[in-house]
Amino acid sequence: MPEGKAILNGAKNCGNNNVKIIGEKVELLVISKKCCVYGAAVVFLRLYESQRNLCLLFSTSTDVFCGALRRYTFRMKKSPVTRPDLAFLFSHPAHFFALGCGSGLSPWAPGTAGTLFAWASFLALRPLVSEAEFVVFLLLAFVLGVSAIHKTGVALREPDHPSIVWDEIVPFWAVLFLIPETWRWQMAAFALFRFFDIVKPQPARFFDERVKNGLGVMMDDVVAAGYALLALAAAQRLLSWI
Repeated sequence: MPEGKAILNGAKNCGNNNVKIIGEKVELLVISKKCCVYGAAVVFLRLYESQRNLCLLFSTSTDVFCGALRRYTFRMKKSPVTRPDLAFLFSHPAHFFALGCGSGLSPWAPGTAGTLFAWASFLALRPLVSEAEFVVFLLLAFVLGVSAIHKTGVALREPDHPSIVWDEIVPFWAVLFLIPETWRWQMAAFALFRFFDIVKPQPARFFDERVKNGLGVMMDDVVAAGYALLALAAAQRLLSWI
């Protein structure tokens, strides 16, 4: 929590060591020195102006020992979501791949756009390589993708930014690789994968909410792909009985 640390350091510089960071809240207990109270406020305002990701939740003053103690409470607030552009896309190879070679720049449903890109690219790539080569390709795409997603998420200040779609692409490639190569099965796979990616059954929700890095972003969709494959396998078994 770099913002909390910055407030902590700023408060210490004004002579106050009584800082509590609880979740998204930062509580300053300031010994009654006007310069210290003013200093803490200046620290907050400078952070707000420079980073735009803090907001004042409320501030209260509690008179203890003739006004010797003042309590200020701040709350962390997520930065506004930044929409990447073509310049950002081509600024680093990690950004290019994390944004799905540009498919994540779609202003409408970038996750769906990324999955459609995965479908189209699979149809183009799969005939060119053997099964073993494609498996190696998937593993490399996963491992390198985790790093690319993390780097891009840091740059966008949002670990699972909507424009980051490599986490949709690689798992859906795996789904398409493991199902029958007919358009009906692929359409069903597309619909089921998007459904489970949106609903996020456990443990996908755990990765989505608790693991805020490239691996967590990727594993969220890996789990969705697993659910889609299970549903398709159940459908295949059911159809075999009819």
